[in-house]
Amino acid sequence: MRKRHFVLVTLLGLAAFAIACGDAGPAPHVSAPPPTSIDGAAVSGSYAVRGITVQALSGEQREIEGTLALDVEDVRYQVSFELATTAPDLPGEVPVRVAGSGRGFLVGDLLTGTTEEWMTLVPPEGGLEEVVLEGVELPEKAGRKLVSTSRASFNEDGSFEILLENYPGAGEDYEPSMTVLTGQRLEAGAGGSRD
Repeated sequence: MRKRHFVLVTLLGLAAFAIACGDAGPAPHVSAPPPTSIDGAAVSGSYAVRGITVQALSGEQREIEGTLALDVEDVRYQVSFELATTAPDLPGEVPVRVAGSGRGFLVGDLLTGTTEEWMTLVPPEGGLEEVVLEGVELPEKAGRKLVSTSRASFNEDGSFEILLENYPGAGEDYEPSMTVLTGQRLEAGAGGSRD
């Protein structure tokens, strides 16, 4: 219970932070982006990430973890990632893989941008037939496209926090959600690197 309370307080704090830093539209007569203290070469690399996703309407929480590769150059960045979680709309703990990529800009000391990702079922060792036999009704498609807005900030120790607001892609059926991830840099040569 204490962990769930901490997670909810963290989500609310990050949501308030996101709203406070919300997009107020373009500033008139701005010729250059705000200065940043982020050194792109120093923060580019592979990271292990872990966090929680909360479905907006139901409040259902799911753990999520994996790796991401970040490349920051000047005021632009690109990211690719592969994450593991569970399906939000299937009974039980049905594993899914979330893989995607995104891009955006440094705005002050925040990385702000968008991502596109595919959520696909992870077949159990016995194959998808095993899932059907256990009475789980599979969706018509084995995967669905999601789009997210993202905001990330780095801590002094090199770790960072990411806030994602997740929405269904065009024609997809998905309850909007919010994901909060924390990341730690992986050592060179560690698993999950896409550099």
